Amino acid sequence: MAGQAALFVTRDRDFFDPKDKAQRAKKTRGTAVSKLLQAELGLTALFPTEAHARLRALSTDDAS
Repeated sequence: MAGQAALFVTRDRDFFDPKDKAQRAKKTRGTAVSKLLQAELGLTALFPTEAHARLRALSTDDAS
């Protein structure tokens, strides 16, 4: 039996765009990796607070 994931949660800001690793200044949230995950695996990469909000919204929708 295979499982299914809809969200990928990370706290690593560099995860979204590895080019940010070399920057010491304020990092921007790139999208290179998250776009690949979405296109190839159908996964949405989120930070923990974003994932929490998404799951709360889903659980509210399911309760009705």
